[in-house]
Amino acid sequence: MTTIVPFLPEHQPGIDQLLLSIASEYNEPYYDPTGKKMIDLYTLPGRHYWVAIDDGRVIGTVGIIICNEGHAVLKSMFLHRHHHGSAVARQLLDIAMEGAVQHCCSYMYLGTMAQFKAAQRFYEKHGFDAIAEDQLPADFPGNVVDTVFYKKKLPIAHRLGYRTATPADTEAVIALGVAAYSQHAAALGDDAWALMKKNILEKFAGLMEHATTFICTAGNRLVGVACLISSGNPDDIYPAEWCYIRMVGVHPQFSGFGIARRLTEMCIAQAKERGENTVALHTSEFMDAARHIYEGLGFRVLRELSPRFGKKYWLYTMELNS
Repeated sequence: MTTIVPFLPEHQPGIDQLLLSIASEYNEPYYDPTGKKMIDLYTLPGRHYWVAIDDGRVIGTVGIIICNEGHAVLKSMFLHRHHHGSAVARQLLDIAMEGAVQHCCSYMYLGTMAQFKAAQRFYEKHGFDAIAEDQLPADFPGNVVDTVFYKKKLPIAHRLGYRTATPADTEAVIALGVAAYSQHAAALGDDAWALMKKNILEKFAGLMEHATTFICTAGNRLVGVACLISSGNPDDIYPAEWCYIRMVGVHPQFSGFGIARRLTEMCIAQAKERGENTVALHTSEFMDAARHIYEGLGFRVLRELSPRFGKKYWLYTMELNS
């Protein structure tokens, strides 16, 4: 099963292998292994990158640059030849366009090489119009090897919204929980994923009864969730004196837009407002992006937990009064 996830530094070796493989198919060189790589660029302002993973291998990439004039530039869209003709290319393009829309961009531009004929057909099929180089915006980040350029008008931008969930949201929140955690199905294996899915379906509603549940919406869609449980609600992991965060999840199509971080920040802010001393959460070895977010916010590993679903888990805490 192919999943598309935000770029992390550990993806770079797989991207290098992908680009070398693609480079071998063409006469004109386009890939310089000594040049700037995604790992060098992904933290720069306005840049967002995703990778497609299949059976543990990087099979595709895509990125966008959000420019100052209300437009986006499509970058680094590559796909392994064995997946040409599959749905993965469209999925990569969709997530890039969704990212541009979320940043209120009206147009998307791109440049490509003349030798990439299949790519040009793909862009034209999906609504991109060929333009002359002098029609590019002034802040277009050009590449000297690109000689073919395209422009696409994006749908009317809708902003992400954040609010506290109500009981009427419960069914949609549970469905989102299943969709969000389904991206880990391959890492878990069939049996463990079936058990995790069962837990979400049977226990999420009960969790929400004791939690403040924050949700993120995109238009009419519910795309992100996080629950904060106040102190005084101990379980097998958390003591009574701690509050804790559970079920942080983002729909896979909206990964990489900062939603999980924002929802976690909302939980932390609410905990501080309530006068909590310690906020905790737990996460696993297969949730790399989540651990990156939590550690960036200041959570630190307290201890390793007993395995769950056959995987390592760690307990993280943050002291709020220090």
